[in-house]
Amino acid sequence: MKHHKFHLLFSVAALTLLSACGGSGGGGSTTTPLPQPVIPTLPTVSADDYRTAEYNTNWALDAVNAAEAYASGYTGKGVKIGVVDFNFLLESDDINYANSSVGRQQQWVDIYEAQIGDEASTTPHGHSVAMVAAGVKDDQGVHGLAFDAEVIAVDFFSGVNLETSTANGVTTYTANPYRYAVEQGAKVVNKSLGYDEDDFITNPPVVSERFRNEVDAFVVLDGGLLVTSAGNNSDPEPSLSNLDTLNTLRENDLLDGPGAFIMVGAVDENNIITDFSDRAGTGDSQNHFMVAPGVRIVSYWDTETEGPGLYELRGTSFSAPLVSGAAALLWQRWPTLTAAEIRQILFDTATDLGEAGVDSIYGHGLLNVQNAVSAQGTAKIASISSPSGFSARNSVIQLPGSFGDGLALASALSSVTVFDKYNRDFQMDLAGGIYRSLSTPHLMSYLTQGEGWHTDNLKTPLGYLNFSYNFDQSLDAYMDRSGYFGEQQKNRVQEVSTVFEFSADSLPILGPGVSYRMGFGSSLSTVLDREGDVSNSESYIGRELIRKDNGAFNFSKDVYALVKKQISDHSFIQVGIAAGSIRETNSVSQSGHALSPLSGLSAINSAIHSAVFSYGYRRKKFRYAVDIGVVNELGSVLGGQSVGAFAFGEGSETVYGRLRYHQALGQTLAFQGALTLGLSQIKGLNQSLFSDFKDVTLSSWKMSLAKSDFIHSKDTLKLSLYQPLRVEKAMVDVTYGQGVDWAVSDSVLYSRVNLDLSPTGREVSSEITYQLSLLDFQFGLAMAYRVDAGHREGLKDLLSAVTIKYRF
Repeated sequence: MKHHKFHLLFSVAALTLLSACGGSGGGGSTTTPLPQPVIPTLPTVSADDYRTAEYNTNWALDAVNAAEAYASGYTGKGVKIGVVDFNFLLESDDINYANSSVGRQQQWVDIYEAQIGDEASTTPHGHSVAMVAAGVKDDQGVHGLAFDAEVIAVDFFSGVNLETSTANGVTTYTANPYRYAVEQGAKVVNKSLGYDEDDFITNPPVVSERFRNEVDAFVVLDGGLLVTSAGNNSDPEPSLSNLDTLNTLRENDLLDGPGAFIMVGAVDENNIITDFSDRAGTGDSQNHFMVAPGVRIVSYWDTETEGPGLYELRGTSFSAPLVSGAAALLWQRWPTLTAAEIRQILFDTATDLGEAGVDSIYGHGLLNVQNAVSAQGTAKIASISSPSGFSARNSVIQLPGSFGDGLALASALSSVTVFDKYNRDFQMDLAGGIYRSLSTPHLMSYLTQGEGWHTDNLKTPLGYLNFSYNFDQSLDAYMDRSGYFGEQQKNRVQEVSTVFEFSADSLPILGPGVSYRMGFGSSLSTVLDREGDVSNSESYIGRELIRKDNGAFNFSKDVYALVKKQISDHSFIQVGIAAGSIRETNSVSQSGHALSPLSGLSAINSAIHSAVFSYGYRRKKFRYAVDIGVVNELGSVLGGQSVGAFAFGEGSETVYGRLRYHQALGQTLAFQGALTLGLSQIKGLNQSLFSDFKDVTLSSWKMSLAKSDFIHSKDTLKLSLYQPLRVEKAMVDVTYGQGVDWAVSDSVLYSRVNLDLSPTGREVSSEITYQLSLLDFQFGLAMAYRVDAGHREGLKDLLSAVTIKYRF
């Protein structure tokens, strides 16, 4: 085709009730399918791949962000667009015309020309409009917005669905091309023609036959989407034909369906309403109005001087088919949406122009195809267990460090079916809802740990009232996060750890050899370690880069009571109970923003109750203790919390055993070790993506060798190896959506994956620390090397620090 630059504005008034262009109107896993879903193919191209020369020929495509929709796989394939207009080239390969298309029938043209006393237009208006909506993409010339859609062309003079009536000697033939288009499968019908006040003929010829078409409101009555051109008279409101349609719909209670109605005005390259376009108006018309590009629209035309080819055209006639094409893209992806829903999506996602909100010039604003095919509102996660779904934003997992990187879970959640505010399905990567613990030690935590606890006491009749406190630089343990909620966040929270404790060396009511501790602000396992009967670690630790918690379950700060009974010269037992909640440093209040996704955790009733029985034995050279404990958690699992679609359950119960051992290897050399094994059971697992959570097995160990008087009488050298608490096995079924079977049952296709949530790696840290006290100075050196740091496979780090402390 020849490509001519030719500006054409139709305002022909030669046809009664008919003018062009709106005329004057215009870890590891196994999978079990439930059943085997057909997963939508993810796009492998970008929007720029669609910005070809053919695409760029028509600037309007990029103005409405069509390329971004193409890159998501939306091209109108399988959707039929009805175009009621005149003069189609049905033999052309430039448009995929449906077999049900009906062209111009000369007998109706003859009757019409006789009744108006003039010739009907022969310009290829209908073909040009159809090309803007759905011209094929063949790397030649230009393509339409929905280039894979099929067009049901119904000529104004087709005479389809004809009815005949006679009155006063005049036979009237009434066709209904609008109903015909919908009956043939068109979901959207484009009408880029209409009339205005000055199109009426005051003294028409006297004839015995008349030809007319039914009103376009039949599209709405039959459940379709009617898209019309606003008109080209520069009027402050749409053309008369559009206002008549609006009134017809109102009078017949069709404004709310079953179909829908959109009028389209024209803007230029600067998104300014054109000088010729009719406006939205101040009445109800503005609520049915939007705009699209309407100048320099490249499409087919034919002139006497230049012949057929591609021309630059203008008019609201060419704005309307852009909206019709956009509707086809939406119906391709979501075929069960109603016309009213399509209209609302197009209106809600339009780019606002002019005054904020719906206004009298632009109505709802400029067509934005990219926005229209994108998820809107709060995403709801599809779930078998909850028909109403779960808010994606408020579905969060705080994975404790014992679970490591959570890669198996992140992989399973990388493509999950969610629904937007219009109940449209999308595949979304929900791995951003997984908060992982930070794995890098904090320098300030290292600097402050050697300061020890500051203690004061007051003697009372029942014993000593001890008050202990320590300024401790802690971390918000759940801020390592990536995904759809935003960028990574890493917040470090400075916390003053305070322990208030009442203790006594004897308790006469329970007999001789009984002592006790009661207080709050510390976990039960930490209180056991501070007893010093076995661990006695404070003599050797100094400052360590890697904190090695003996009591693997110290993720809460409790109100506690511990009673110790000496049962022989060398042996003793201890019994303790505690009640508390998740540490504040892990809490929502530290997340940094009131609207953080973590805010959903604030409603969780967090409570931790624990009990322990410990048997200890000590001799001069060695000592050991065996602890048997239980930790009952409400609202958490191993200190981690979850909510919404990711809720692990109502809580957990952990039973653990711990062996602590200390062996003196001489006057200045000692070995120390600890091993913890545990078994956790998840409780109350019901409405979430998770089911059938098997018992979780746990382990932690450490060993160290400490040498005092190493090279000086006031120094200490310590070598240590340590594995922090690690989940050894945690099998769970995850059932999630992998698409919707729109073609058969409109139901979500679910897959069930059996996951092992154990970490990909096993952290083993080795560390050497050295401390020397000389005069009023204290020198410290620490070097640590971690393999699979944070239980993340392949993550290694080398840490070192030197400190000098002077007291004055």
